Amino acid sequence: MPNASCGPSAPSPKKRVPFEVPRGAELAARLSSVLEVIYLIFNEGYSATAGDDWMRPALCEDALRLGRILAELAPKEPEVHGLVALMEIQASRSRARVGPSGQPILLLDQNRAHWDQLLIGRGLTALERVKKLGSTPGPYVLQAEIAACHARARTPEETDWVRIAALYDALAQLAPSPVVELNRASRCRDGIRPSSRPGTRRWR
Repeated sequence: MPNASCGPSAPSPKKRVPFEVPRGAELAARLSSVLEVIYLIFNEGYSATAGDDWMRPALCEDALRLGRILAELAPKEPEVHGLVALMEIQASRSRARVGPSGQPILLLDQNRAHWDQLLIGRGLTALERVKKLGSTPGPYVLQAEIAACHARARTPEETDWVRIAALYDALAQLAPSPVVELNRASRCRDGIRPSSRPGTRRWR
């Protein structure tokens, strides 16, 4: 008789690995790292550091998918919704960021008719969730609020530059870095133009 042990073994049932969201101090420690990784993926897609293309849309989509999943798993975490809002609004500009020849187009020079209103709406909705939670804005929320100022403006001239400057001031105090200072200086420069009176300047 053939040895039963030599025959094909019956397939074992697949075991599901339980997934649990950490709590308390463990959640805070892990969440910061997870958000950072997701945003790094998004930024590599939004402004690629390798290859010939200015953008890598697939990476942006992956980061958005991960962010949306995380928002469902941690609905009471403001910075999660802040990051989702930031990515949604930034991704809404994708079609307007690249010219016919593949050259990058700066924010104020973009055709806003090409901005994706669905993504903008999702981003603004995520910011509304943050407001309902009623917590002090963190770095991702502040950056999302800055992006929302641009998204709400139908033209560059309608941009609320005063609010943007205040948001950058808050961001610089909360998370100071050379990148934040550079962006703040750049946006302030964009928002200030000479007035009609010599020797004065005004926010446009």
